[in-house]
Amino acid sequence: MVRRVELFRCLQGLLSVYKPSGQETAQFRTRLAKKVANEFNKLPWEPVRIRTAILAKNDDKLPTITTEADFVDNPLVIGRRFLHTDVVLNFIDPLPDYASGVQLIGIGEVGAYAYSDAIHKNVYPKSYHLTGMFGHASSNGLSTGSTIYRSPWRHITRPKIDRIIASIQFKARSASLLQAGLIPNSQKAFEALSNPDRLTKPLKPMLEPLESLPPDHVTAYWDRRPEPTQPHSLRARPDLSSVRQLPPALLCIRCIKFEPPFFILEIQVAHETSEFLTDLVVNIGGALKSSAVLCQARRIRHGPFGVENSLLLKQCSVSQSLYDRLNQLKSEPPPERDFESDDEYREFLLSQLVENADGQMDLFGNLVKCTLDKRIKELVKAPREEEHRK
Repeated sequence: MVRRVELFRCLQGLLSVYKPSGQETAQFRTRLAKKVANEFNKLPWEPVRIRTAILAKNDDKLPTITTEADFVDNPLVIGRRFLHTDVVLNFIDPLPDYASGVQLIGIGEVGAYAYSDAIHKNVYPKSYHLTGMFGHASSNGLSTGSTIYRSPWRHITRPKIDRIIASIQFKARSASLLQAGLIPNSQKAFEALSNPDRLTKPLKPMLEPLESLPPDHVTAYWDRRPEPTQPHSLRARPDLSSVRQLPPALLCIRCIKFEPPFFILEIQVAHETSEFLTDLVVNIGGALKSSAVLCQARRIRHGPFGVENSLLLKQCSVSQSLYDRLNQLKSEPPPERDFESDDEYREFLLSQLVENADGQMDLFGNLVKCTLDKRIKELVKAPREEEHRK
């Protein structure tokens, strides 16, 4: 009978969890870690191990060999086997406190570093549903903030809000070209926008310095500062204040529902911030000679994963059948194929664990669906191949 730790070590990869609104990221991380630890604590306890001891007696010349139960794994001695601090979680592009929706999480050391870094480097666009309300203005742009003033909104019609949204879409496309160093209505801009990768990845902001001017007059202040020192540990992250933040890129925006004073926007963005989401709704209200606040923000898609692929907190469970399936796999003879690395063997083991799950929504089922996705595997495999070449 295998130990529960072996099943816990298989929990390496990528998860898609639905985050509720009105909850801080740190609080949601603690709740999720406690949920995972409690699920593993519910599994059957490990069998008692027998400890062999050699005792020497004064009257006899030969020592005696005795066997007794080892109390190291006794629940009365160690208490709970798994704690929430044992679960390694890394939130990828965490949602603001007021927002809800799809939240990608790297779990385990492999997921927290390899998968998270791969998704950060290859930016995936994210889709949001923003619910706004005309006629109010608050201190922080949210409906929960203190109201500053009220304004009329009955003059706003659907054609007017569509006209404002179309102008925002045009300005966002022009700004993305200028930030990428492209001139609108040029051949390079046409080739960049006609690239099929444009549908899945935004244009990368990259301003080339002019040769006629010294670089100090062209680059920004944060680029003229000396580079931050590299951390001693390879896994230590640099200070976020020393990392240049890319500007938000608005790829698409449209109004999907208009019931004044409420309206719902569907946007597709990258490098977004919480201030960008609130300012977008507030500026639309100002452009329509009124005011608006953000009532609700819901992320419906992050790259290839949507709401239908996300788990609720109550669905993050580990069933007894998975533990029995792992015992069965360990009792069978090892597979004949050779694995190049431990990661490849772990992926093979995960696929075998949920082979007969019949689409059950649980922790390991979602882990396999997100981790073994073809697009995600290609992103993670590319840096590893470069390291092997070096």
